[in-house]
Amino acid sequence: MFFLLALWLLFVPCVHAESLDGTSSVIYKEAHHVFRNNDTVEGFVQLKNGFTVLPGSALFMETVCPVSGGIDLRGTGTLVLEKSLILEGVISLSDSGKIYGNNTSLILHNDLTIPYNKVLHCQGQLTINGNGNTLRFDKASQLMLDNLSSLTLKNMHIIIAQSFDGQPSLNISSPLSSLTLDNVILDLGSNVSINQGHLFFKNDVVMTGTNALLYHTPSSSYILSGSKLYFDSATTFSYTPAAHAQDLVRFQDSSSQLLLNGCSLKTSSTGMLLDKGNLICKNNVALDSFAENLENDITTEQTVNIGATVNFVRWSPDGRYLAIGSELSGYQLMIIRYEQDSYSLIDYVSYGTGVKVLNWSPDGKFLAVGSALSGAQVKIYGFNGASLSYITSIDASSDVTHVAWSPDGRYLAFTRLSNNLGQIYFFDGTTCTYWCYFHIGTLTPSSYCVAWAPSGLYLCSAGTKGGSHFRCFRFSSSESPLIGSISYGSDGYFLDHVSWSPDGKYILMGGDWGTAIFQAFSDGSLGSQVSSTDHSGNLYDAMWSPSGTLVALGLSDGLEIWRFSPGSGIIIKDITTSAVNTVAFSPDGQRLAWSEGTNINVSRLIYNTSLSVEDYRNNAIALGSTTHGLNVTILSGARLNMRGNVIFNNEY
Repeated sequence: MFFLLALWLLFVPCVHAESLDGTSSVIYKEAHHVFRNNDTVEGFVQLKNGFTVLPGSALFMETVCPVSGGIDLRGTGTLVLEKSLILEGVISLSDSGKIYGNNTSLILHNDLTIPYNKVLHCQGQLTINGNGNTLRFDKASQLMLDNLSSLTLKNMHIIIAQSFDGQPSLNISSPLSSLTLDNVILDLGSNVSINQGHLFFKNDVVMTGTNALLYHTPSSSYILSGSKLYFDSATTFSYTPAAHAQDLVRFQDSSSQLLLNGCSLKTSSTGMLLDKGNLICKNNVALDSFAENLENDITTEQTVNIGATVNFVRWSPDGRYLAIGSELSGYQLMIIRYEQDSYSLIDYVSYGTGVKVLNWSPDGKFLAVGSALSGAQVKIYGFNGASLSYITSIDASSDVTHVAWSPDGRYLAFTRLSNNLGQIYFFDGTTCTYWCYFHIGTLTPSSYCVAWAPSGLYLCSAGTKGGSHFRCFRFSSSESPLIGSISYGSDGYFLDHVSWSPDGKYILMGGDWGTAIFQAFSDGSLGSQVSSTDHSGNLYDAMWSPSGTLVALGLSDGLEIWRFSPGSGIIIKDITTSAVNTVAFSPDGQRLAWSEGTNINVSRLIYNTSLSVEDYRNNAIALGSTTHGLNVTILSGARLNMRGNVIFNNEY
């Protein structure tokens, strides 16, 4: 045995773990190097066979030499670029992780692939310069921009294999983050959604392939001065923002260009306004302003009988899985894979008591779970697409009533029964560290719910009646300061649901008094009530559709779907008279999962093309306005195929 061990040590390269200081002499490493937390690489250090950053650790990199070989961030390791880093030779990423840029660049001298189902979180100010090479996204892989971050992808060919609506390959987590595409060809191997944040198109940016760029973000984006955004043959530019705004795609000045070559430009019920720059049409171009509106119908696609009361259900961000919290002994937490014609159990956890609440992290890699167990904990599980694995837990001291991740998944907030202090923890992928608390009110004995604003700067919470039982806070590193409070109902009533609209402009709240309230929110301040719904039952759960146009209400006496617009709420479907504990829109907005006793129903929403005169006007594509004209050029041999309402040079 000793001989075999000695032989193994002789022929297997050593794996080292230490900081490397090349400021006084050159360090050349042939072996793969392992770094621990807060290790540094400085000066003339060349890593020829790559490196590993251990889970939850941070490596501070300031080498002037290129790196080659395999890079393994072990899922939760962080690479901090103090200086721009060159990757040369054969480079590979083997796991998820984080890269923090301090106005620095990652410079590629070869192609790079983000592997299947892996997530590379980008923080700070980072540029990835492809130098003409290819950045490939395998199926379900992501570049995720964390809150208050900016990423520039330049001089590269981007190939996306398969992206998902709620978990896109280019995933901007917050309206306070931005992605710049600079001299890029983006090959749309599937539809790619931009759900939050700002886009900037610099120099020539080309969309190619046979799929669509789905503009869902409620934030503005710009084609910069002297730049051209080019949609090639068979692609689609779909303008469907989660906001009532027509002018979110903007030309910076008259030198900015949008070139449509044999492709389609489509918009939703918001309509679209293009002005100030240049629109160039080549070959056959389709302009389609017909929105899809929900008809008064919904059809059940699948019913899953759990065998015990269903408490909570949520879709994974990629829309492929349902996480279920129930009272089923031995199966209180379940993950099922959902497809249109079938479903299958992927994994389950015996929790010892009923799982009351759960929520996926925004990147889909973690699941936070709360229960009503004495001495309850918030437990966090990892999910790799095939199984759940326990990561860590937080002692909640009393029954957990709600859990909510910040938009970038770095913080976790939760509320508790018989406790008016909500808590926020920082999560690094392996451990949770207490961050701060938020106070529901001295007269409020229990806190029932919490929700983050899409910006991650604010959160709101509510509880039982007594004093101000709805409160809005600004997120801070100590006690989150109160910025507004509202009381609804009478003494003894309670609020047990709050949620923000996708554009962050409205807050939905409701409880046991038969009305759901829509409250305006702007610039860090609570505004007035803008709408409400009337229903007879208690509100158990609610969710906005990804577009922000629909709201599903799970009630003690049924399920209701409302169409929301400021100033009005129109009920468009009232389903079942049974109690509905939980509701969840799929990330693409096409399905709704909802509970009915021991059943989970998955229903498909039926959409139709709107044809009313009012819709014709509201859904128009406006080319130019009286304030700013738009130069429209239809090249020789080109043809415009218009469906719906297109307005030329008219204020709209």
